[in-house]
Amino acid sequence: MSYRKYLSDYSVEDYVDEKGRTKKRAVYTGGDYILTPAISSMDKRLVLAASIIPWPAVIGALAPRTRASQLYYVILPFVLSMIPLFLMTWAAVLLIYEIEPMTRERADLIANRLPYSSFFAAHC
Repeated sequence: MSYRKYLSDYSVEDYVDEKGRTKKRAVYTGGDYILTPAISSMDKRLVLAASIIPWPAVIGALAPRTRASQLYYVILPFVLSMIPLFLMTWAAVLLIYEIEPMTRERADLIANRLPYSSFFAAHC
């Protein structure tokens, strides 16, 4: 419940704890979200593998210590390309370990992370 737009998905509920005191807690009352079409576990692993493959290429380009690698305008695109790679890899990891049905907040997190990585990749 980190954002104001998800506030309407929760309601406050009173409950009695083991000591007999009345307490309040937030209860999710919004809709349940699932991935459509249903993505198999093999497809999820392929997405993760496709997002991990570029990492050795980027790190390999940064590894050699040459005169060109000491120039900022040469090395900066390689360093900035790690931003979309990280976002893409993290979205794939979230996709694999997410349990369905999801809350709206978790579904938006996964659905919006991949377009962010595409946006950063287009600008790098």
